[in-house]
Amino acid sequence: MRAVTGDVLEPVEGRFDLVVFDLPFRWFPARDMAERATTDPGYRALTAFFDGVRSRLTRRGRMLVFFGTSGDLDFLRELAARHGFTVETVAGVTALGREEPVSYYTFRMSWEQVLRVTSRSRSRCPPGATRPS
Repeated sequence: MRAVTGDVLEPVEGRFDLVVFDLPFRWFPARDMAERATTDPGYRALTAFFDGVRSRLTRRGRMLVFFGTSGDLDFLRELAARHGFTVETVAGVTALGREEPVSYYTFRMSWEQVLRVTSRSRSRCPPGATRPS
């Protein structure tokens, strides 16, 4: 196993079977130094990650993405769907936040490569098979 660190996907090179992303899931600017680790103003890092991660995954590659309800879960799911990823919740926990309970999730995300059938491959029949008329 090889672990690689970088800023979103830079300067990471190569293709991976598994990408683990524990992103800041609050979209607003940090109000103080303590919040800097948990905020991503305008979801710039999150969007950059999804824009580039498919090119870093192997054919069967997948991701584990951590996210919480103090972030915009609908936006995360929309971004994943827009980039062709399926989303499955594999773990979750709820904790008492400052004002209300907050849930944290681990999502497994993967994408299916679409098999493109060419006219040439459609024209072939297996031995002994007959083509319907």
